[in-house]
Amino acid sequence: MRYRIVTANPQALSLSYESRLDELVGNCRILLSCAQGSVPGYRHFGMDMGYLGLPTSAAKSAFAGAIADAFEKFIPDFTVRQVTFEDDAATPDQLKPIIEVSYNE
Repeated sequence: MRYRIVTANPQALSLSYESRLDELVGNCRILLSCAQGSVPGYRHFGMDMGYLGLPTSAAKSAFAGAIADAFEKFIPDFTVRQVTFEDDAATPDQLKPIIEVSYNE
């Protein structure tokens, strides 16, 4: 099955889930909000933030690659199929990814 993870509207993080799928989506939100090296005792967890400071087109490409790499490493139940970015004229300097994944049940 394919699912879309939209990050434009942040939700409160929860550690109480109704289903395995809800838990995986919650894990995705946690992963996307953590810079690599920022979690004490689990320093390799998180996103490679190498895209910060790059021009927008290069940043989108690097961010999409970082998302795919992080999901493969930390959330192997999802396979990233496509990463697109929401265009928001009010916040043109913010990258808001929309991640399409397949759920590997």
